[in-house]
Amino acid sequence: MSREVAEADENLLQRYLSSSRMIAEVDEYSVSMHHIHLPKLAEYGFIEWDLDHNLVVQGPCFDEIRPHLKLVAEHQD
Repeated sequence: MSREVAEADENLLQRYLSSSRMIAEVDEYSVSMHHIHLPKLAEYGFIEWDLDHNLVVQGPCFDEIRPHLKLVAEHQD
């Protein structure tokens, strides 16, 4: 299910941030983090996100994804 959500979000991101609609000096990665990924992580309780102070900390459900994050970190190139 989460893979389907991520792929759907990526498709939406690509549709609305296509090269024909690019805005000068906008970092696409930052936009996707701010508008898609961080809100979803906060919604699921994996992080707590303080928009006013631009601060992200571990949420109450962070331990549920910790093994996955370790696995990803171990296999980075």
